[in-house]
Amino acid sequence: MAVERYRIKNLSILTILLMWSRSYTANWEFQSVKKWDQEWKSGSWDYMEKVAVERSKNAIIGNVFINMYAKSTNASVLDIGCGEGAVSDFLPSAQRKNYVGVDVSKEAIQKAKEKRQNQPYGGKFVHSSVYDFLPRHNFDVIVFSDVLYYVDHEKILQIYSEYLNPGGIIIISIFSKSMGNLLYENIFNVARRLFTKIDEIDIGGFTKKSENAKLEKTAFRIEIYRKKS
Repeated sequence: MAVERYRIKNLSILTILLMWSRSYTANWEFQSVKKWDQEWKSGSWDYMEKVAVERSKNAIIGNVFINMYAKSTNASVLDIGCGEGAVSDFLPSAQRKNYVGVDVSKEAIQKAKEKRQNQPYGGKFVHSSVYDFLPRHNFDVIVFSDVLYYVDHEKILQIYSEYLNPGGIIIISIFSKSMGNLLYENIFNVARRLFTKIDEIDIGGFTKKSENAKLEKTAFRIEIYRKKS
């Protein structure tokens, strides 16, 4: 009887955690396009261009690409949820012509274009939902930098795996928080099931979102996957 009660108790806890995780996922996903546009227009995300840990994360993503495709000037990158296109800043200039950044926020895409309008190889920026975007060709690298907890991550990873060249890689960055780790681990677990994990990188630091804001501890995990043959 005691063993049975123990099993029921643990099952109840597991059920609560699962429900909480699903509700947390829904809360993350519930962010309207209007809200994204307001945040980008007001400068709420401008700090990411200045904070060392954010820049380091983008530099790591860029360097993964360089290390994998250093000898190929035709290697292509698809950056889903690109924001202002910070990842493209860390790609070799000649390879930026094969970079495509996609974001649901029209304001973010406009900023990305304005910042790179004088660059000879500025890449291409597309205003579109991750669900509606239809790539015209496959890519060698697809980047999901801190975006998968805003969408149905399993569905999106399955869809975009079809747009990955043979031997191509998926780079996933997840912003780590004390709350919601069940969701974040689930994202990586789904990716590990769909792809072959080849590396992971943990990075930490501090973020100050505005001049008067307090320093906040920030951490990211970046995992790299190869498409299964």
